[in-house]
Amino acid sequence: MTQWDMRIPDRRSLFAVAAACVATLLFFCGCSRKENASKAANGGLTHVRLQMDWTPETEYGGYYEAQALGFYRDAGLQVDLVPGGPSVPTSDIVALGRAEFGMTDGNMVLVAISRGLPLVIVGVELQHNPQGLMFHKEHPLSNFEDLQGKTIMAGAGSAWVDYLRRSRHVNFDLLPLTEDLTSFLNDDHFIQQCFVTQEPYSAEQKGAHVGTLLIADSGYDPYRVIFTSRDYLEKHRDVVRAFVAASVRGFVDFIDRDPKPGLDAVEKANPMMKPDVMAYSLAAMKHLHLVEGNAAAGERPGVLKRERIASQIKILGDLGLLGRKLTADEVADFKIFPLESR
Repeated sequence: MTQWDMRIPDRRSLFAVAAACVATLLFFCGCSRKENASKAANGGLTHVRLQMDWTPETEYGGYYEAQALGFYRDAGLQVDLVPGGPSVPTSDIVALGRAEFGMTDGNMVLVAISRGLPLVIVGVELQHNPQGLMFHKEHPLSNFEDLQGKTIMAGAGSAWVDYLRRSRHVNFDLLPLTEDLTSFLNDDHFIQQCFVTQEPYSAEQKGAHVGTLLIADSGYDPYRVIFTSRDYLEKHRDVVRAFVAASVRGFVDFIDRDPKPGLDAVEKANPMMKPDVMAYSLAAMKHLHLVEGNAAAGERPGVLKRERIASQIKILGDLGLLGRKLTADEVADFKIFPLESR
C-alpha cells in the first residue's frame, strides 16, 4: 500500500461507536421486519444474495466474517455470497433482480445509474479503494507529479488516468495492463497499476523493493459500496437496512477484533487465497484504514457521506463519463445506515 500514515485518532473507540450503532440498528430491524420477501426454509429467515464483483479475497472478508459469526442470522437473514469475476456484470445482475445486493467500486455504480440502470447505493464496505500504483524504491515516486514523462502499465480506460492527467497536469504514457509481474520485476524503472493490498506482496516475495501510491490520495477517491435495485429498496427497506448493518458489523469485527473466522471462510470459498497473502492484505487494510477511513474527515465504518458522493459525481461529469446529470440524493440513500451525518 501507499507510503503514508493517516494517523487516525482513537481508533478503537471509533470502532466501538460504530459497533454500538450497528447493534442498535440490527435490534430494531429484527423487531420490525414486515417485508413480503420470500423466506428461507431454515428458520424463516429472509433469503438474499450478494453478488460480488470478483472472486473471494481478503478485502471482502467482512461479509464472510458476518456470515461465519452469525451476524446475518442475527439480523433475520440467510445470505448467499455469490463470487464474481472479470466477465460477471454485477450491476446488471442486481438491476435485473438476479441478486438483491451487489458490491463494487462506487463510481461504477454512478456511471451505471447515469446510463439507465435502476440502482441505488445503500452502504459502504471500504471508505477508500485499494487501487494504486507500485514502483521500485530504487526510483521512488514521492507524489503524483513525479509521473510526468513516465510510462505506466495501467488500464487505458481507467477514469483515474484521465483524472490524474487533468488534475495534476502530468503527461505519461500507458502500456496495456496485464496481471503478469515479469515486466515490473525485470525493470526497476517500471511503474504498474495494482491493488496495494496484493501485488506489492507478490513482487516483494520475488525480490523487488516496492513502494506504492494510493490513487485515493490524488483526490480520485470513490467508496467501495453496497448497492441494490431501487425496486428492492422500495419494497424491502427493512431487509436492506438489516443487511447493510450486519455487513458493516462484519467488517468492524474483521478489522478490529478476530479476523480468523472471515479469513478461514474466504480461504474455503477461494482456495487460491493463501494464508500469507491474506495476512499481508489484512495488515495493509489496517495500516491504510480502508474500512474506517479518516475520523477527522467524518469517516467511520459504513458511513456514506453526501458530499463525497457529490464530489465523485462532479469528477465523473467533468471527465465526460456520465450518461446524464446526477444528484447525490438520487443515486444514494443516506438514511440506511445510522451514522451518516449531513
